Amino acid sequence: MHGGVVGPFIKLVQAELAYAAATITDFKSGQITELGHENRRMIAQRWLEFYAHR
Repeated sequence: MHGGVVGPFIKLVQAELAYAAATITDFKSGQITELGHENRRMIAQRWLEFYAHR
């Protein structure tokens, strides 16, 4: 809206949010939780596979 440019990296952030939402039942209620290193690594690898060759 303000003329800023958002590159494909935003898809990486969106993928992590979507993955966290899909696995929300795995998190404990009443605690701040984040995705583990392995989950983030898997999301990043898939992002690289898709965007690195474009």
